[in-house]
Amino acid sequence: MLQLKALLLGGPMVGVKLTVDLVLAMFGRISWAVILERFLTRVMVGCLKWLATLSTNSIYKATVADLLKDFESRGLLKAGE
Repeated sequence: MLQLKALLLGGPMVGVKLTVDLVLAMFGRISWAVILERFLTRVMVGCLKWLATLSTNSIYKATVADLLKDFESRGLLKAGE
């Protein structure tokens, strides 16, 4: 009886394999290029804002604000946040 059940249901590892296949399918559908672009944009904006706060450089807050406006006009909507 157990052999028939294992034959019909595929054994105990079927649930694990199904779960792994589902997770891989979900990660495969994610557009990783978009996520990477947004992450790098946020890192770059954070670095620009940090650089503008330093007193040892010639980049001013107005310059950073102009760059952020330019990024927003080019479609990087999260750049201004």
